[in-house]
Amino acid sequence: MSENVAMSANVQGPTRKYICCVPVEAKENTVTLGSVYGAVVKLLKARGWRRLKSSTQRPGSADLILGGPCAAGIPWKALRVHRTAGTPPLTSFYRSFEQICRKGLLARTLRKNGGPENTPNWFPTSYIVAPGREEAEEERALLRAAHVQRGGDGVSVWILKPSDGGKGANIKVMDTLSQIEAHFDALEDGSIAWVASEYIKTPLLLQPGSRKFDVRIWALLDANYDVHVWNNGVLRTCSVPFTLDASKLNDPFVHLSNHCIQTRSETYGKHESATNEVWLKDFDVYLKQHHNSSVEALAAQWRSIIKETLDAAREFMEVDKFEPPYNCFQVFGFDFMVDSALKVWLVEVNSSPAIAEALADEFAKDVVSVAVDSYLGEECGETAFVRVES
Repeated sequence: MSENVAMSANVQGPTRKYICCVPVEAKENTVTLGSVYGAVVKLLKARGWRRLKSSTQRPGSADLILGGPCAAGIPWKALRVHRTAGTPPLTSFYRSFEQICRKGLLARTLRKNGGPENTPNWFPTSYIVAPGREEAEEERALLRAAHVQRGGDGVSVWILKPSDGGKGANIKVMDTLSQIEAHFDALEDGSIAWVASEYIKTPLLLQPGSRKFDVRIWALLDANYDVHVWNNGVLRTCSVPFTLDASKLNDPFVHLSNHCIQTRSETYGKHESATNEVWLKDFDVYLKQHHNSSVEALAAQWRSIIKETLDAAREFMEVDKFEPPYNCFQVFGFDFMVDSALKVWLVEVNSSPAIAEALADEFAKDVVSVAVDSYLGEECGETAFVRVES
């Protein structure tokens, strides 16, 4: 950040204070703030904010409290009992964010007390299997029926994910009922729930190479529970051609676009960049050339999906507006698939998304402007966030 930018960002008035609940920089065997909030701290320091290093027992003395991944370190109990005479502190996580960030809870939240077939038409039909629980057998029975209804073995394809998984870990793609049954039979009673979702069999494929990809979009939920979607995003691409051949269903390089998986492929970085990424502005050019469409046409879909998802979780997440001891905002990473008909599908929601180094400073500036400055009654600049209205 240049000196002129830092000076223009300085705010007149009392020195603002923040708490980092975990280390900012990576150290051995530590959980850190990550790329998003690491960049936020860099910006706050340039503005003259002061870090409080031992105030988690009296968090009301801070203006802003930054937690680690999955809200690590945020002193929720102390926040509930330590009130402040001024503006309540702002925390970087909403309570109960798991309602949309754990895969099983996301599926259940979107059902709105209905069954698996009651989910929105932009979310793959999903079955939640919690080993050892009575409802697990009911879901498995429904899954068996759905498998047959959708064509049976070799035609009906499912992707199985652990509810608390991340970075593509332990994900399975299966097209036979016996495989699916054997997988669930092997789970220990009381272990984490799994989600079996109908596989998107006709994804839009990126050329060259006819490869699958997903789209990461960052969204911000502010202290008023208003939804803001960042205009920038990134495609994360696979390294090898897409196929539903049975011999390739267990090939993660075909089906899972997570960076940590694709980096192990011999063809990683062959097509787009050293990191298998395509920025939205370049994807827009590609869509116009090859599909007579645009990113904005897709963005209208994913903005609506983000708003509906966060609205569905509101009853769980929203802070009591009457004398709240603290308020919240949160950055989410929404992952989408696009099918060959250019329909956008929600895949999952991340509670602590990373961001590329090239975008981090700009994103941090926009997050602070929309979430923090506005909350503290300070001047906000223009940002790349789009507020999504109902």
